[in-house]
Amino acid sequence: MVLIGGFTMLKSPKHPEIEDVEEAIEFYYVEKRRSMPRIADFLGLSYPQVRRILIRRDVRLRRHQGTRTFVDDDGIKTRECAMCNQEQPLIDRYWHRDKKAAGGFKYVCKQCRNQT
Repeated sequence: MVLIGGFTMLKSPKHPEIEDVEEAIEFYYVEKRRSMPRIADFLGLSYPQVRRILIRRDVRLRRHQGTRTFVDDDGIKTRECAMCNQEQPLIDRYWHRDKKAAGGFKYVCKQCRNQT
């Protein structure tokens, strides 16, 4: 039995074969890197329900939907490289600047860009 947003649910309304909805949400968000709206649509839940579950399970939320940018507890911005998947501080030492990008930096770290 799972408590979601004040409602008691045994299973996902769209996918009754999924036993533990909270574990499924965490798996799709962390391992498969799916967005919260996409998970909510897939499981037949609302976006706020998915977000509350992830916060309750102490999952580190991505700062913007679909990006690899995070903010630590200290307020330090980090980004995960799109090629090597290593997380590095969002500063000029590790990232090339890009005026057109949302965060002002490229999505591939300097090391990976220099290798290519």
